[in-house]
Amino acid sequence: MKTTAPGEILRNFGIEERVPVYDAVYPSVVTDAEKDITLTKLTAEFFPQSETGYPFKPRAFKNRNPVLDESTLMVSDSYGFVAAPAFAAIFREFIQVMTNDMGQERLPELIERIERLTDLNRIIMLVQEGDVEWMIDQWSQSLKPHGMAGMRSAL
Repeated sequence: MKTTAPGEILRNFGIEERVPVYDAVYPSVVTDAEKDITLTKLTAEFFPQSETGYPFKPRAFKNRNPVLDESTLMVSDSYGFVAAPAFAAIFREFIQVMTNDMGQERLPELIERIERLTDLNRIIMLVQEGDVEWMIDQWSQSLKPHGMAGMRSAL
């Protein structure tokens, strides 16, 4: 499905030009509404208010026909919000959390809290190129004390 919307990168520079947006539809992927509600309650304190203008809402998906029988968490910037349905088409269970407005030092705590809800097989960290060095540095520093010192090179 093709629509138009303001370009996210352009909007950072005050340009409101509309660009093509393509929504791919994955019939086997559905929102897990019950888990969405639980996730929002579990993680709300990490996001006291949205400074970026994006609404914070973690999202959970279920896939009736996954490529991989895994439960996966994606922590991301706002690009993960758009990419999440495509990633969800791969995994049995997929959770996406946008961490833009979160203190990145709290990432290990966020992951631990989500692991209370579901057993994770995999964590994906996704950022667009403008934030990548800063975000990877923040994530690697926060995860290092938790036994994930090699994370920077893995990303």
